[in-house]
Amino acid sequence: MSVRLFSRSRTTVRGVALVAAAFVLAGCSAEPEEGGEEVADAPRETVKISITDDGISPLGERIDFPRGQSVPIEITADREGSLHVHSTPEQELEFIDGVTAHDLVIDQPGIVEVELHDPDVVVMQLEVR
Repeated sequence: MSVRLFSRSRTTVRGVALVAAAFVLAGCSAEPEEGGEEVADAPRETVKISITDDGISPLGERIDFPRGQSVPIEITADREGSLHVHSTPEQELEFIDGVTAHDLVIDQPGIVEVELHDPDVVVMQLEVR
C-alpha cells in the first residue's frame, strides 16, 4: 500500500510540473520569445548622433534596431548635411546646424549602414531584427 501512495504522489507532482510548463509555453512569461515581436507601442530609446569638426559619434558602431518600429533619431551637428540610410527603400536623414530630430522605420531585417558623405564614413550599422 505504501508503494501505491508513493506512486500517486509522484503522478501528482508530474501533473503539476506539466501544467506549470504549459503556462510558460503558452506565453505567460514577461519576456518576448526568441524571434517574437515586441509590443508596437513600447517606447524606444533615442539614437543620438553627433557630427562636429571634433569627431563623429557613433563611428561604425553596430546598433540593434527593431524591424517595423519607429525609432527616434537625434542628430546634433555643427553644419548642415544628410545621412544616407542603405535600407530598402533607401532613406535620407537631412540635418541642420544644431539639433535635428527624425523618426526612422526599417521594415526589412538585416544589416543597414548609415553613412555620412562629407567626410565619407559609416556612422553606424543597424542590425534590424
